[in-house]
Amino acid sequence: LLLSSGETAEGDVYEIGDKIEFTFTSDKDCYVTLLDFTPSGKIYVLFPNKWVSNNFVKAGESVVVPAAGQKFAMKLGGPAGVDIVKAIATNVETKILDPENQKLFGPFSVLEDPKAATRDIILFEEEPEAAAATPETPLEWTVASLAVFTKGDAPEKGGTRQGRRRRRV
Repeated sequence: LLLSSGETAEGDVYEIGDKIEFTFTSDKDCYVTLLDFTPSGKIYVLFPNKWVSNNFVKAGESVVVPAAGQKFAMKLGGPAGVDIVKAIATNVETKILDPENQKLFGPFSVLEDPKAATRDIILFEEEPEAAAATPETPLEWTVASLAVFTKGDAPEKGGTRQGRRRRRV
């Protein structure tokens, strides 16, 4: 699973107000959930979203959030600091976050209690009734992380001048 942002000349370093998009690609068919852990402590579910509810991704397919033609753009807001964006891919359709802890915020979901979510992000197989109807497939998953740096006026205000950090898992 590969994850990247629309890189600037400096790498994954942006100013508050800059537009950003994320691209992910998998070498296997999978279901992807894209999460943004923001410097303010909120967690946004960027994918699936209001316009793309099906999170199935075919092997080799590059998915861009927001996709061309969608009626929204993403801009980096304050405070300055580091957003950690995680793409979680599973081989079967899986609940990663508790839907009861999510509410719609524009095209995305936001977790109402991010502290509970960081403890409760779990991968589990479908309910026993649903699993009985299909051949049993063991759950496989992987994650890719990306740090996006948003510059502020000064390092003491959360700003940074660090370059890109990308990790492939």
